[in-house]
Amino acid sequence: MATTYFGQVTGTQKTSLGREPYYSRFTEFEKLDKNYILIGFTPGMAVQAAELNEIQDNFQKNLTLSNYMFSFWTPVLASYLQANPDETVESILWNGAVPLNPAQVQVISGGIRFLVGWYYYTHPSGLCYWVHNNTQFDLSIQINSSTIGTFIGLTIDSSDISAFEDQLLFDNSGGFVNTSSPGAYRIKNSIIEFTNTGNLTAIKPILTVTSNGYEWMNGIPLSGA
Repeated sequence: MATTYFGQVTGTQKTSLGREPYYSRFTEFEKLDKNYILIGFTPGMAVQAAELNEIQDNFQKNLTLSNYMFSFWTPVLASYLQANPDETVESILWNGAVPLNPAQVQVISGGIRFLVGWYYYTHPSGLCYWVHNNTQFDLSIQINSSTIGTFIGLTIDSSDISAFEDQLLFDNSGGFVNTSSPGAYRIKNSIIEFTNTGNLTAIKPILTVTSNGYEWMNGIPLSGA
């Protein structure tokens, strides 16, 4: 789960609502790594039944990822507090970006490696969304006086996608793409880059650089640091 995405399964297995006659396109979107996080309905346009089914699939996706995240992070917190009984940790999560699985972020020679996987990030509105990183990224960092106290995180781009930009959004109620009936917009999120900066507000922070290596933003040291 930490290094894959929904839809990347053996064969052509779809969700319960991806089959005829419901036609949710959730699995197709996930296979293509669309990173569609929301459906934007616009006044005056017909609502597709498939879009309503997609909402349900997205809800289950978010619930599944959140459950996995807590199952991965709870042992990390428990292990740290057991080894450091005098320490306190306010929260497993933090405002910024939290990897689904701590193992997605690794210490390598000369920096940090971010593996393919999901990240749970805080939007300026205060709502949180999942975004998928589909390529491994190595960030070079030298721990010295100029980098200690800086932050490592990611930046995100958000865009509105119409049926004229993605033909899969045209109505598919007949089991085929009807190009005369455009559907709702999709709000797409994409990770632009992983970077290191002293400006906390410029990124969605994941780690902070310390004299001893790296810490998650909740204060727990990154394993291997």
